[in-house]
Amino acid sequence: VALLTRNMQFLADRDDDPGYPKHGGHIKFFHTPNVAQTLIGVEVLGYGQLRSLGRYPIHLHMNQNVIGTKISYNTVRDSNQRCYVVHDTHNATFEYNVAFNTSGHCFVVEDGGEEDNVFYRNLGACTKAVADNELVSITESDHQASTFWTSAPKNIFRENVCAGSADTGFWYEMLEHVRGPSELFYIGVNPSQEPLGIFDGNIVHSNGGDGFKLYPNGH
Repeated sequence: VALLTRNMQFLADRDDDPGYPKHGGHIKFFHTPNVAQTLIGVEVLGYGQLRSLGRYPIHLHMNQNVIGTKISYNTVRDSNQRCYVVHDTHNATFEYNVAFNTSGHCFVVEDGGEEDNVFYRNLGACTKAVADNELVSITESDHQASTFWTSAPKNIFRENVCAGSADTGFWYEMLEHVRGPSELFYIGVNPSQEPLGIFDGNIVHSNGGDGFKLYPNGH
């Protein structure tokens, strides 16, 4: 049983331009190092902007250490691009969140240098693939959508549930270098050689492809 609605709702207006029918709003915590952020108990409906880099329903963007940050008891529904995204941010906690009927990778750890983020008792269901011609770039893999997707091994996933993904439940897609805008901060770091964090008590079922995948550079 999952709570798909909340009393407080962020509802996206659609762009007037008919050329961009899947451009909703986006929530971004942006460049706030050493500041504990809190987002609790909201519903985010129709957010995310397809084919727009960095425009996701809930996005922690290049904050570095944010110990004490909690993203909890929220629902993301009917997203146009991804769900909960962590980008060059460490020590954030995502717990008791729900994602339903979303597009592309859902719970995402983005570039490969992120550490010590905790994903605990979150639920993702009905994760849909993005068409090849609607990807943010050719380097992204959202056309093989995974409910939980990480490029960084040193994070914690405990007692999460994912069901009904078009492709994969959990995907560790680790490259041999940190990618994206944060690459310059992690020169010489090879995510595929870093130790795995905790992966314990997670449940995966009813996916179109793999339940759990390490590709490429599996441990």
